Amino acid sequence: MAGRIKRPCARPGCPALVVNGYCEACSARAPKKMADKARASAHARGYGRRWQKTSAGFLLAHPLCSDPYGLHGNAPRAAEVTDHIIPHRGNMGLFWDPKNWQPLCRVCHNRKTAREDGGFGRSMKKAEVIVVCGPPASGKSTYINARRAVGDLVWDHDAMMMALTGIDSHERSDRSKSLLHYVFAMRDAFYAEALRNNSAERVWIIESCPTENDRQRLRQRFDAKIVLLDTPEEVCAQRIVERGPGWEAPLALWFKRYREDQTGAGSNV
Repeated sequence: MAGRIKRPCARPGCPALVVNGYCEACSARAPKKMADKARASAHARGYGRRWQKTSAGFLLAHPLCSDPYGLHGNAPRAAEVTDHIIPHRGNMGLFWDPKNWQPLCRVCHNRKTAREDGGFGRSMKKAEVIVVCGPPASGKSTYINARRAVGDLVWDHDAMMMALTGIDSHERSDRSKSLLHYVFAMRDAFYAEALRNNSAERVWIIESCPTENDRQRLRQRFDAKIVLLDTPEEVCAQRIVERGPGWEAPLALWFKRYREDQTGAGSNV
């Protein structure tokens, strides 16, 4: 044994050198492989031949990772795993519901599993994500400021656009379009970090989301609570007058898309 090469402990981040597996300290912390022994078999949990066949068909129809963390940008990755968006926890209704499936690559699936299950078999506390939606001047920032606590994180596209560029987000000039990618890059980094890091108790996200598909996309991505402000259009119109010119078109477009969606969906949020 003295001549064998030592390598880092199998627990990520542990600097200890061992001949194989875990060091003594990490072994005492019940690594995940020990927790796995206490779990039911894959077949008993639903991951038998029926699931393997169904999953293969789903991935054939959805060959690209849905990229819920915004990691891949313009370089999409092939999907390798059929993931349950909402962990089923043994609920076979959720398990077999196709609306609860999403195609993921291994990187995204491992990240999602780590957030849900934690390292070494421990559950992890996740930040509560609340997405506040509504038309321009509906009071989204006011709603959050009245409820946020010290330490809560807030993503506000309009505020970030103004802070970075000094340009109102409603401006549709070539100048503003050339700078938008900086704001989107910061947004994607914020989203990825908010999903990865559990230090914040609550994360607030301001989005317009006039359609149910828009809201459902964020609900699934962040396992978020959605708040849709129902401020009347005439009230929003009065408020944008105080903001100055340029907001009329975005306001009219939001309500146009919202009404079209309501007519097609036949339901409200």
